Amino acid sequence: MRIYVKSDDMKLPIILAVPTSAIGWRWVWRMANRHAKPENAPAISEETAQKLAKAVKKYVRQNGHFDLVNIESADGDRVRIRI
Repeated sequence: MRIYVKSDDMKLPIILAVPTSAIGWRWVWRMANRHAKPENAPAISEETAQKLAKAVKKYVRQNGHFDLVNIESADGDRVRIRI
């Protein structure tokens, strides 16, 4: 998974490489569930997170990478998450 952040204020875009398997890591979901507010997002169990990670990996193997998020503002700022 790669996260691209580009802004007119920055001369260098930020590119973060995060392993896709991070979706299934226990500590990631523990932190997410700890900081998520129940009215905004329901808590996700670790088993569900691991199933999600396996499904995403299988999809990428069969169909190739895809953009999960691709947002561009009127100011020219851009955020893209590619899996």
